Amino acid sequence: MTDLGTLDGVWVESEDHAINDYGRIAGYAYSPTTEFVQAFLYSGSVMANLGTLGGTNSYASGINNLGNVVGKAQVVGDIYHAFLYSDSMMADLNDCIASGSGWLLQNAVDINDVGQIVGVGINPQGQTRAFLLTPIPEPTSDVSLA
Repeated sequence: MTDLGTLDGVWVESEDHAINDYGRIAGYAYSPTTEFVQAFLYSGSVMANLGTLGGTNSYASGINNLGNVVGKAQVVGDIYHAFLYSDSMMADLNDCIASGSGWLLQNAVDINDVGQIVGVGINPQGQTRAFLLTPIPEPTSDVSLA
């Protein structure tokens, strides 16, 4: 057994929720200076605080083999948005869907190695529903100029 430690939080408590094939772990722990909960990524015996989307709390719930982490983060009040943490940045997944879709993505629960994300949100009819996000590849520029 290995004690992963904490973020040196007030309550000195942490919970892990996912592990990938390389031993990287995602979860949450109380932050060093407050009583708030922050998502973390544990890798190589270091627990890194992933931050928030501007609110006070965040929770990580899934990680893939590329080290991408998903979860939920508070934006204002008690409102949570689903997030993706990749390349040292936390992104609001609501910014990654069509603005007129009517959906509010509240919690990203897991992510696979292809980048597909499953979670929970509110659909345009105001109902809580599961969602699947599938990334669209970036366009490539394979045109060579003669």
